[in-house]
Amino acid sequence: MIDAILELKSRCGFAEEIGKEYDLTSSDVVCMLKIANHSDITLTDLSGLMGLSTSRGSRIVSRLKNRRFIRVENDTVDRRSVRLSLSEAGRICYNDVLREKEACEARLRDHLTPEQEQLIRKGLSLLLEIM
Repeated sequence: MIDAILELKSRCGFAEEIGKEYDLTSSDVVCMLKIANHSDITLTDLSGLMGLSTSRGSRIVSRLKNRRFIRVENDTVDRRSVRLSLSEAGRICYNDVLREKEACEARLRDHLTPEQEQLIRKGLSLLLEIM
């Protein structure tokens, strides 16, 4: 089962493709996706969503900040915490990621009946729930 999941990931490698275009790792791309989907997220929350230690998350955030893909601002309530958001360059990259992601999903859906698509969605939801 895991082999099938990994094979799907490799065949629909939008994070890797966009990463090459922008000179980003797949972790960088995933980080930007998480930031885009969770406005004003903290570093701690981001690291948790990505399944990373805070120090590993911090290294990714620092790299993206230095490359001007994200903005890092001190939290107004808790000065020990920072809030993350995409910069303009990050938004442009994020839009390219979305375009590639949607194209990959469309290629998959083109070969499925609505019933098959529904079964796959249910199965994937179940896998995510138990993991």
